[in-house]
Amino acid sequence: MPEIKKQSEDGLLGIRIKNINHEKHRIDWSTVETVATSTSKYQILTEGDVLIIVRGAQHTAVVVSDIPQTTVATNQFFVISIKEEQRKLLHPEYLAWYLNFPARKVLATQATGKVIPVLSKEALLNMAFKHLSILTQLQIVEVLHSMREEERLFKQLQESRQLALVSLVSKE
Repeated sequence: MPEIKKQSEDGLLGIRIKNINHEKHRIDWSTVETVATSTSKYQILTEGDVLIIVRGAQHTAVVVSDIPQTTVATNQFFVISIKEEQRKLLHPEYLAWYLNFPARKVLATQATGKVIPVLSKEALLNMAFKHLSILTQLQIVEVLHSMREEERLFKQLQESRQLALVSLVSKE
């Protein structure tokens, strides 16, 4: 379970834009803080929900996973909840990937606002969406998982090589 930065009495976590790793399209749970707010004000997040950032230049989408405790998303996000029976037709990780890559330019052009671009719910709902078969979606998700594992292994290899270089310097 990830360590939570700050605790409040009610223990309700609040995800903000600053908690999103835009490169990895993941929630950085180590930066999420608890918030003092009523749960009735926000939707409680569940595994598989997709969050998309509403405000700003990057409309990054992430899948909610590994929730350490009761969590809500602030009003900086739209929450897309895919009902369990609908997940046979639409995989949450495919949806997040689609929003982050094929649809990124479309979303950027749909955002309005002079200083801070804001994505409207209507723009998201009216966006053209390439719905693939669940088998193709699962293949895409499998490739995404492989890419993440490759990134992890590559980082581990870089760290090992760095340690090897440091030990060479230490020997001199």
